[in-house]
Amino acid sequence: MKIYGKTISDIFFEMPWQYKIVMLAGISFFPIIFLNTCAGVTKLTAPQEPAPTHISRTASNAHIYDPSIASDGERTHLMAFTYLTNDGTMEGLWQPGVLLASSANGCKSWTPIGNERILAPKAAEIMAPDGQSMIDGGVWRYETPSVVYDPDDEGREWKLFSYRYFWSVKNGLAATRRYGFITYQETSDIYGEWSTEVWLMSPAPDYPPPPYQDMVLHHINTLHDSLKDVRMYSRPSVVYIDKALVMSLSAFTDKETPDRVVMLASFDHGRHWKYMGTPLRAEDVTKIGPYTRFGGASLLVSGEQLYLAAVLGDDETGGGGTFIFTFHDAASGQLMRDDDSVPVLHKTIPLSSEKVTTVGGGYAAWSDDCESGVVTAEYSGIKNRFLLFDTHEFIGIRDKK
Repeated sequence: MKIYGKTISDIFFEMPWQYKIVMLAGISFFPIIFLNTCAGVTKLTAPQEPAPTHISRTASNAHIYDPSIASDGERTHLMAFTYLTNDGTMEGLWQPGVLLASSANGCKSWTPIGNERILAPKAAEIMAPDGQSMIDGGVWRYETPSVVYDPDDEGREWKLFSYRYFWSVKNGLAATRRYGFITYQETSDIYGEWSTEVWLMSPAPDYPPPPYQDMVLHHINTLHDSLKDVRMYSRPSVVYIDKALVMSLSAFTDKETPDRVVMLASFDHGRHWKYMGTPLRAEDVTKIGPYTRFGGASLLVSGEQLYLAAVLGDDETGGGGTFIFTFHDAASGQLMRDDDSVPVLHKTIPLSSEKVTTVGGGYAAWSDDCESGVVTAEYSGIKNRFLLFDTHEFIGIRDKK
């Protein structure tokens, strides 16, 4: 190309040196703009890394784990979690309870509701069947809470379930197995008063033994013959789907780890419960992959799809992340399985901590309206305590593969 008979290079060499500097500087500016634009696009589209969940006003040394999230479908999100701290009570011992926190910004940050745990540990004495003699002293503890929003139950929309159990230094797990049950509370205003705690369900009529047995409303083992060998239920996880409340529970027989996960359903807002099935058993774990440990599971729901989020481990790590399964038939508690009857993994969410420990984690919470994705609990090797993590992993209607 020529301009008035001269090429671009001829014109450039005939320019004064000052003009040449200006032109070279201008030309070099365009690659910089291009590179910066590319970097900006990459930054916007790159997947976000897991990060600790931001919860204000919590003790710097507190353990936070077992999250559960519910939403009213508008702006309010409620999260319940186990909160373990040394707050000067119980003779200075560390005892778990349940703390509630809310978010109005799509779960980007959370603020505790009130200054105290809604379910706080309580020092107690266990009485003998005669109702007068003390047989043990210890603490009532609360763990593994679950919150759910039930839009059809006017005035009782928000529901809180938790695992309550008795712990003593003298009898340890033996006391826990006999004196453990699922509790329940409800409210229409998460910032107001909650109903009085109800002892909702336990394994059998003599769990707990007299004089406490009549305080429990329902006995799970009576719902189906296959449950008669269960001695303890923990980790209630409740979701609202198809105008019903669906609950999963970790079921224990004589071992220290769960034997299976069972599912119940209520079609009258939690007043009565029906056995649905047993989606996952401990013997399934070794068939799924190189796993030897089964920690339990929770229910997640996205749109109209129900998921089971289990925690599996191996010989090195107790909880190796979150293992999510879909249902073949939720009404009968049947997971999708292959031709060999092995549960089919839908998604695996790895551990989030930059320093993984032998404890690990993976117990999960989810809401379609949360921008932080699945929230998981994990023992951090950096902080040396349990933390919650925003994984930025998505399922269901916001699934990113």
